Amino acid sequence: MKKDFIGELAAALNKRGIKLMLYYHPGHEDAPFWRANWSAAGRADRSRFFENWTSIMTEIGDRYGYRLYGWFFDDGCVYYPSPFEMLTKAAKAGNPQRLVSYNNWALPLCTEFQDVMMGEGQSGDGSLPPKGNGIYTFGPMRGQQAHGMFCIDGPDWGIWKPETRIVPTVSAEKAVAAVKDASDRGMPLSLNFLMYEDGTVAPESLQTLRAVKAVIRDGKGMPVPPPSFTKHSDHSSILSGRKETQEQRDARMKWWREARFGLFVHWGLYAVPAGIYEGKRISNIGEWIMCNARIPVARYAEYAREFNPVKFNADEWVRIVKDAGMKYIVITAKHHEGFAMYRTKVCPFNIVDATPFKRDPLAELAGACRKEGIQLGFYYSQAQDWHQPGAGTWSGDHWDKPAQDGNMDEYIDKIAVPQVRELLSNYGEFPSVLWWDTPYQMTLERSKRLYNAALDVKPHIIMDNRLGPGYHGDFMVAEGNIPANGCPGRDWEACDSIVTGTWGYKSYDNKWKSTKDLLRNLVTIVSKGGNFLLNVGPTGEGEIDAKSQERLAEMGKWIKNNGEAIYGTSASPFPNELKWGRVAWKGKRLYCFIFDLPADCRILLPGLKRLVKVAWLLADSKKVPLPVVSNDDGVTLTVPEGTTRDPYATVLAVEMAVERLQPLNRSRFDGAHHATSIRMEARSPTSATTTGAGWLSRWPAVSMK
Repeated sequence: MKKDFIGELAAALNKRGIKLMLYYHPGHEDAPFWRANWSAAGRADRSRFFENWTSIMTEIGDRYGYRLYGWFFDDGCVYYPSPFEMLTKAAKAGNPQRLVSYNNWALPLCTEFQDVMMGEGQSGDGSLPPKGNGIYTFGPMRGQQAHGMFCIDGPDWGIWKPETRIVPTVSAEKAVAAVKDASDRGMPLSLNFLMYEDGTVAPESLQTLRAVKAVIRDGKGMPVPPPSFTKHSDHSSILSGRKETQEQRDARMKWWREARFGLFVHWGLYAVPAGIYEGKRISNIGEWIMCNARIPVARYAEYAREFNPVKFNADEWVRIVKDAGMKYIVITAKHHEGFAMYRTKVCPFNIVDATPFKRDPLAELAGACRKEGIQLGFYYSQAQDWHQPGAGTWSGDHWDKPAQDGNMDEYIDKIAVPQVRELLSNYGEFPSVLWWDTPYQMTLERSKRLYNAALDVKPHIIMDNRLGPGYHGDFMVAEGNIPANGCPGRDWEACDSIVTGTWGYKSYDNKWKSTKDLLRNLVTIVSKGGNFLLNVGPTGEGEIDAKSQERLAEMGKWIKNNGEAIYGTSASPFPNELKWGRVAWKGKRLYCFIFDLPADCRILLPGLKRLVKVAWLLADSKKVPLPVVSNDDGVTLTVPEGTTRDPYATVLAVEMAVERLQPLNRSRFDGAHHATSIRMEARSPTSATTTGAGWLSRWPAVSMK
């Protein structure tokens, strides 16, 4: 019998308001081979294995789209070093809101890439999160949103032989008690029940499930709603110190949403070694050289005596930003190396006290930005600090133990919190944005202390989502990729570097991305409702390299003519990318960015029919109308033959009869997907503002596995 079991199940569950997650296991039978041959196997063999794994998930994800709400990956991902980021991207194909969870055995390797932690035997290793918010506070699971699994019948999670009789191993009373306990702890709980080969469920199992259902429906002893799933007034999740209405939030985020394009600056002490240590080129990104080369703390600190960026000119940097069409800057005030790029009283390891430069570049940038109307934000590494004892590290270990070992809570209280207060107090109206990063070893309590310190000084500060457990952020970050459907329900920002392979300066890195790729990335991000934060890594002398300046200037020339289609726009109303290019929305206008004009010079706007009033080339000051034809497929626009085509993107302005479109039927369109990797929440594709309710907020306390 050939049937689409998943499709039928998804449809049936959807009718009842129940969400479907899928379990995936690469197979124990492969594990011995991969354990024995992993080190000997070539990279191509490993790549083929993972490509097969991810292609299966991508195919399933694309097929079922928004009917599939999540994936749970079992312990097979632990047998070999799985590329968790790649797997997570594949898992979100077709629905970027989809939850991803790995078996707790994979912790802490998968921590950064999963949304919730699923643990067998109710909640992982027999341990449970404390009562209240469903967040673990101990062990490798700390900081993770808990999601328990509980098997109500046996002998195991699945049936190994068809003739095996299913016998419940857990009484209805015990199952009910587990559900109540999980709800009291603020975490969802999946109940596992077995099915016979013919698709039927054992009567005894049904009795247990009905007992659970009765208790949930009755509500006795069940917190309603469970503590960790209450709706918050903003996206601060558990850290709800900021109370604001949707109107207040919209006002606070207004400039950021309109800006759409900003400059990221990775500049620090790492610009001195510039990717080379003891005569050897150190692989990986330049700003991580201290960690990747395992440079001792005292030895790395010596670079400060060589750091004298006398060619730094804040006015020149801001001119480059303005000419590029950018509206804001985010610069590293302190990266993981622990070196402060400003005058700090907390630690002498800073650019004013430890270098011959003796100047505060953040103060100079603040003055230059203020004069030119550019917003200024600061990046601050709150968890990783390889210079200070007790701070977090990516790997969880210290390579210079005498200098780095210590208490992380003391580091948070004595270094991180005071420095955050300094940064938010000493530069007038700046920073406008506080950009956290890599929350390794962060806990809910540590997040609280930093979050409260920031709001205490600047209540209206805009912050990203990388602070740590319990905080969703004002906007989500997609690093080095463009989510397929943007980030529904959230403000979001994609960040990427002009130079491939590094964020901080490396003297031998000469792989610059082309202006065409950078501009089309900007357009694609804007068409999905996001901002683009494009990075440069200045030299140890304080200069932005000529190749990067050239690309920024070329982007600026295009934006000068087409900025109307970039600034203040919302995501495309079309659920998929269109073959010929991208679309953005503002007011009653659609903006069509044509990357590849068809041979017949016609582009289709599917599904719009008679909603288009008039269209013209945005570069045409006379606004000569283009031929518009409406039919059953939508609206066809014709670009006149002989029209000069922009090498990056030709833009059409389309005046509509309405200001908003209802979400269009996904099945009507033929589009391509880009990689997805970030955690997301739901919103209407036509809305640029957030809904206030997180995706997890709407999860039931109990689901059936």
